[in-house]
Amino acid sequence: MKSKYLPLQVEKYVQNFWKINNIFLFKDDASLKKYYCLCMFPYPSGKLHIGHIRNYTIGDIISGYKRLEGYNVLNPIGWDAFGLPAENAAYCNGVLPNIWTFNNIKVMRRQLKRLGFSFNYNREITTCKADYYKWEQLFFIKLFKSGLVYRKKSYVNWDPFDKTVLANEQVLDGKGWRSNVKIERKKVSQWYFKITEYASDLYSDLNLLTEWPLKVVEMQKKWINRLDGYDISFKFGEKFLFFNFFLKNLGSICFLNTVFLSNEHILLNYFIRKFFLINPVIFKKINVVFKKFSFNNHIDLYDLNFLDVIKKNSFLNLFIKIKKKNLNYLFLNLLYNLKSFRKSYKFSLKDWCISRQRYWGSPIPIIYCNNCGVLPENEINLPIVLPKISNMTFTSFSFKKNIGFLNSTCPLCKSNAFRETDTFDTFVESSWYYIRYISDLMVKKKLFKWLPVDQYIGGVEHATMHLIYSRFFHKVMFDFGMVNTKEPFVNLLTQGMVLMGGTKMSKSKGNIADQEDIVVKYGADTLRLFIVFAAPPEQSFEWKTNGIKGCNRFLDQVWDIAFKVKSFCFDVNMDFDSLVFETYQLELLKKFNFILDKIYLNIFKTKAFNVVISLFMSILKMISSFRVNSNVDIFIYKTIFESLLVLLSPVVPHITHYLWSVVLGKHDLIIYQKLPIKFNFIQLNDDVFNLIVKVNNKFKKLLVLSSKLSDSDVIDIVLKDSDIIKFVSSGFKDIIYKKFKIINILVY
Repeated sequence: MKSKYLPLQVEKYVQNFWKINNIFLFKDDASLKKYYCLCMFPYPSGKLHIGHIRNYTIGDIISGYKRLEGYNVLNPIGWDAFGLPAENAAYCNGVLPNIWTFNNIKVMRRQLKRLGFSFNYNREITTCKADYYKWEQLFFIKLFKSGLVYRKKSYVNWDPFDKTVLANEQVLDGKGWRSNVKIERKKVSQWYFKITEYASDLYSDLNLLTEWPLKVVEMQKKWINRLDGYDISFKFGEKFLFFNFFLKNLGSICFLNTVFLSNEHILLNYFIRKFFLINPVIFKKINVVFKKFSFNNHIDLYDLNFLDVIKKNSFLNLFIKIKKKNLNYLFLNLLYNLKSFRKSYKFSLKDWCISRQRYWGSPIPIIYCNNCGVLPENEINLPIVLPKISNMTFTSFSFKKNIGFLNSTCPLCKSNAFRETDTFDTFVESSWYYIRYISDLMVKKKLFKWLPVDQYIGGVEHATMHLIYSRFFHKVMFDFGMVNTKEPFVNLLTQGMVLMGGTKMSKSKGNIADQEDIVVKYGADTLRLFIVFAAPPEQSFEWKTNGIKGCNRFLDQVWDIAFKVKSFCFDVNMDFDSLVFETYQLELLKKFNFILDKIYLNIFKTKAFNVVISLFMSILKMISSFRVNSNVDIFIYKTIFESLLVLLSPVVPHITHYLWSVVLGKHDLIIYQKLPIKFNFIQLNDDVFNLIVKVNNKFKKLLVLSSKLSDSDVIDIVLKDSDIIKFVSSGFKDIIYKKFKIINILVY
């Protein structure tokens, strides 16, 4: 290899080495602590976009640093392969969904490997394979037998474009979450998961998620939405029938003259003409009006303060002699004696509709028998596999016309029966995939060891669908004894979007940067470096290619310094403990220690990887300006540079592997190294100190100075420093100096 950095050659060499030696093969090493790092798996659309790459780069960096920290890391990848997008795309391109999906997976897997991600491909899953959805069919049967699954005919959210039912969470502002088409209301028989049975746990256990972004916790709280109030019993007109309402404020009952019910309410079937309710307190009529509600709306009831109601109401005369503080007590007592109310609470969360009317999904394992009714499939018959179809039949396919699939046998009476023709909502597959990565056979011992997921990474748009559904699945599995934790994900990182022209990159909008073009021109390492340097992980950023060039120049410098280190004649027998350092050498070592502390803070606590990259650049700049004149200088230079390579390796794995193993000739691979530690010499603490220099309270520089300097000498050195003098050339108002710690110059 020439002494010029040629990223494509380097990356091809390194990736071939990884492949031959199975470097990222997952091994469950019982001697090491576990760390489970997981990125939300992709839908195989056919091509990775920059948003994907940002997600997986963040996860790969976290995994890499945890390996350097000594953990046994599980960093798997898989494919969210079922669903309408694949079916619609296959239809438009004249191919079958399975062919479309697996071809796309092949392309995207190649792209992922080209980018050097350390995924454990021996743990790869694909949700459209029967060996995957067999387990969710089994789980469905367990839920059915536990009373957590039911079927009912009701109004549902019908997407006229995708021609399927959507869950409440998949309707955004009255439109389909994918199609963006206005949703219609349609009455059909559907299967539901009884997620409302877990509403209380889902709500209260949000307090356990201390490592989740507060905005996600608040979004889930708002969606589940616990409402405290009262159940009020109203009498229908002259009939001895009663109807219960939930009211947040009891005082509003006195002033209530109209109640609004959904025009889909069951009462509409029994009352053709207008009817009324009887107020249980003042015995006046309350009009009932049927109204069309927006999705996820609640009954509109007035919410007035009771004291305000009393003033406007005929009850004023009755209560005129009673002190105000006793009014609420009297009112509650009156209702109690009438036995018309009780304290209660409710949640906004609705049961999860999981039925979908499409081909490309997991069959629902239900049998309909004329003698025995609705039954779950016999577990020994699982998986219920999708029927094979041809291009000729795909466009007109119907489960109800596919006799081979439809006809079945009752598991009880053995008479002729037929199968359910709906398939699962694709969110069912993504609600438990993190568990399947751990064990093909769902071995409890392995699940108990590796759960929960230590770090989960994905978009904030999944806060009220996928993340709620996953928590529901996990809690049910906990109650079934399948897992040993109440929550699936300990730490959640929601990365920001990559924007182009101010909007999210999207294939449908045509504003996508081709990552393959960037890789060909600059290399995968440069792209990885830039994508985490551009902004903190949680923030969105505008895609601009000029930053890529700067990252490429940085790697060029790393490459050049590696060859400089290689050229040094270094005494390998040098006794580290016996070295005596000069002041300028101590200054460099102290600076490195200080920067290393900041690096680890930003890696493991704040995950501000953009700051970490800046600190790497500071180290490179620091040693680049360090003049090597002695063996001790060589030792310092070489040690700091090798530490920098190890620190860089999770971010830019190809170039660091090559420089470490090929250029510097190291025998142990760089991914098997340990995190660098600070120089721990007594000399470092005795003779010099770190001084943080600020101008108008903003950090400008770190100086390493002799502790023997007087205060006036310290101030004089700071004011004459080449990086500080430009700020104070016009004078300054004040200097605040805390001895051996910080100096703050207040300028005009």
